[in-house]
Amino acid sequence: MKASFVAVVVAAYAHAAWAHPWKGNKSFKINDTNVTLLNTFWATSPGLNMKAPVNVTTYSTDCKDVEFQADRRWDNCTEERITCIWFPNGTVGRGSNCRKVTRYGSADYGQVNAFRGGSGSVDRKFDNVTGTNVSTTLFPSHITVEHIEGFPTYVETIVIDEVGVRSFNRDMSRTYQTKLPITARFLQMRGNRIASISGVAFSENLQVMDFGGNEITSIGTILAPNLMTLSFISNKIASLAGAVFPSTLRSLLLQNNEITTLANVDWPPNLQILFLWNTNITAFYANESQFLLLSNVSTTCEGLSDDGSGDNGDHDYCERLLSHNATNATCKGHVRIEWLHGKYPICIIPDDKRPLNKVTIICAVTIAAGVLVVGVALLAHWRKVQRRHKWYNDSGAYCEDQTATVVTNDIRTDKLISSYRIPPDRIDRGVEIGRGGYGVVYVATIKYGGKATRQVAMKRLLPERTHNPTDVETFMDEIRTCSSIFHPNIVEFVGVTWTTLSNVSLLTEFMAAG
Repeated sequence: MKASFVAVVVAAYAHAAWAHPWKGNKSFKINDTNVTLLNTFWATSPGLNMKAPVNVTTYSTDCKDVEFQADRRWDNCTEERITCIWFPNGTVGRGSNCRKVTRYGSADYGQVNAFRGGSGSVDRKFDNVTGTNVSTTLFPSHITVEHIEGFPTYVETIVIDEVGVRSFNRDMSRTYQTKLPITARFLQMRGNRIASISGVAFSENLQVMDFGGNEITSIGTILAPNLMTLSFISNKIASLAGAVFPSTLRSLLLQNNEITTLANVDWPPNLQILFLWNTNITAFYANESQFLLLSNVSTTCEGLSDDGSGDNGDHDYCERLLSHNATNATCKGHVRIEWLHGKYPICIIPDDKRPLNKVTIICAVTIAAGVLVVGVALLAHWRKVQRRHKWYNDSGAYCEDQTATVVTNDIRTDKLISSYRIPPDRIDRGVEIGRGGYGVVYVATIKYGGKATRQVAMKRLLPERTHNPTDVETFMDEIRTCSSIFHPNIVEFVGVTWTTLSNVSLLTEFMAAG
């Protein structure tokens, strides 16, 4: 019976003295007889179907017509498994290799598509008879890959370790060019520089994701609908506030992070394994329903292999849910203490309420005292809103019938982009800030509810261009391109909105300086 991914990951970290295990073994050296593959790393492209230039070093499956140097020692990938590394100067290098076993010889994870930097770039082997070092350097350890444009498919496991990755395209659920579903069940991206994966769409086939040793500070929204195991070991996470997990998640690994308080966490309903050891949690809050869910978390890992079959045997690791029992040391406003598994004190708070303190009470009294004034103000505002001319009524639907039958790339029928649709009545359009070509741009405000708002740039077709199918299709392509780019140096895609085809609008980050 194969061991679960949880057992494998925990074992890899357990004896690392809380350092990144992939940063160890610095003394390992390859002797003079070692044969490397580095001289075959660089590939060539004849220029027939050149990829558009990239701004940062990019891992991609857009490798059409790239010619790789042949080497019998290299485990070639084929078809949709092929990847390459594009550099801003136009050069291109070989990407991942493909094997039927992991670097440790295990065949439990199917075909492995891997690109590794740092210490992982060396395929370490010794002759069984002579003891001679016959290790091979598979990947150049100095290469930094900042952006992942797309994952390969038709593999079970994808590994991209220690190469400095910072960002992804927004949609990582399909291949970049051919739009085929990513079939991998395991994704490992340890030791990179990723700060966030929130809002990135991952494949519905992924069951395990390991982002250990990155620079993630908050979890946000995890879009991997069938995920079972999620590892954020050795990151910089300080809080789980606002975290949204897939309902299918069973194992959550958070040890060696910077968490000190846990309050009002929306734990996944099927959670069975939770690791929080080597975190300095001194205020662990839970309401009745959350405590009941946490009580179902295993302390033995018994029967919790990834495929739901059998005991993985690593009981010692699973027993360390937390590394101390001072989890109520700084609690405030709780109603009582309950002991989780008889070991860890949890501060119980009323359902759907946050821990109360003096500031909260003062705010509540102030709000109550001013409720009449606020009510009058809201009534006046509501009447004003009712009189306001809505932006989506200013152009009618006269173009709808003229274009709907000829637009072949209508985003309104695209399930992925439709998931980013913001209701039109949640948007207040402001002044025009620019126009040109086929479009016009306004400053706008998204109202999320309560006082939560966001200022955005709102682009739509000029009224006189909405009847032109070519302009409409070009605008649809622009929206698709924006929705697929996720990079800190590029204006952020926020969403889309519409009531008819003629007023489809693109919403992006508002840059006050233009």
